Amino acid sequence: VSPMHLMEDDADASGYSATFSRPTVLQSIVPGANGVATAGDLARFYAMMERKGSLAGATVIQSATVEEAVEFQVEGVDKTIGIFAQRSLGLALADERMGTPTGDPLKTFGHGGAGTSIGWADFESGLAVGYITNGFRGAATNNLRLAAISQAVRDACI
Repeated sequence: VSPMHLMEDDADASGYSATFSRPTVLQSIVPGANGVATAGDLARFYAMMERKGSLAGATVIQSATVEEAVEFQVEGVDKTIGIFAQRSLGLALADERMGTPTGDPLKTFGHGGAGTSIGWADFESGLAVGYITNGFRGAATNNLRLAAISQAVRDACI
């Protein structure tokens, strides 16, 4: 696993990238904070979720579990990151970083990652995306960048 590097001078005042580049942290289990994967594997995960738990002839999780995991639960200002958010059980719904869906925004689900990564899927378009780099950007520039990348994928594929 390649260590993270800063892409802006002010991107990481808390030292997040140095912490999450340490091998002991990368090997630990921290739910919601240290998923380590390739972009292809992340996209396959979201493809499996978009297909209600099955991929390439294998059922990984039951469709009812996927439906429960992506069901709208709450909306409001997320006090940990200070922005309005819609959430399911651990996933973001209708997140601007996932581009603009062609149908119901709540049918797009995923999760942003550290620095410059995101994974998402859209039930209505059938898209599943994994985008990962080892760069670390601050949210002010990164969110706009991820939205543009996600929208470019949508525009190219739909």
